[in-house]
Amino acid sequence: MNNKVLTCDFDDTLATTVFTAWDGTSLSPIFRVIDFVNKKIDEGYEVHIVTFRNHSNKQEVLNFCKGHGIKIKSVVCTEGKTKTEFIKKLNSSLLQRGSLIKFNF
Repeated sequence: MNNKVLTCDFDDTLATTVFTAWDGTSLSPIFRVIDFVNKKIDEGYEVHIVTFRNHSNKQEVLNFCKGHGIKIKSVVCTEGKTKTEFIKKLNSSLLQRGSLIKFNF
């Protein structure tokens, strides 16, 4: 089976949250991962962001991806639940977190 679905974590994978006293929080891009994800998109992969974040943070993730040219299919907010079932439902073959994980469900 050759499904081209990449699921990607958000926090500490695509972006790092930076806290400053004068600006509050901001997202700092992790370019090596962004470049990898965009390369997979160019190779025909469908990309879904699967994050522990709450639904109230979904727009922030969408805005970040749009601002960095990442053409994602969806953002799935698990609201702190384990990601495994969400990843299985998406039929993901690859997961990008700190490192790349291949699946064979």
